[in-house]
Amino acid sequence: MRLLLTPALVVVVGLQASAQSYDGLCFPGNGCTGPVPITGNSFFTCEETCVMEEPTSVRGMDAFLFDVTCRGDSGTFSYRLMMARIMNEGQLRTYAITNDEITPLENCQQ
Repeated sequence: MRLLLTPALVVVVGLQASAQSYDGLCFPGNGCTGPVPITGNSFFTCEETCVMEEPTSVRGMDAFLFDVTCRGDSGTFSYRLMMARIMNEGQLRTYAITNDEITPLENCQQ
């Protein structure tokens, strides 16, 4: 029985770790910053450093759900973030979705 479970665990761990890269995408700028690039699993705002962790594939969607932890001058806070690729008007776009808003990500200027 142990031999049958081990390959299944390897497959599940492999799927969990296969969240797509969001390098080269940016959150739109605001009054404090210009566009906010995503680098690896992190992004930096004018006051916080945020890390996206624990990617979980969303069944039936081209999307991953992350636990985000941000640390900065005002302390530490966490929230959930879904990154979803959605076809919109013939163009495949990536959206950042939280409990409060849906934000289309932009390609960063290189």
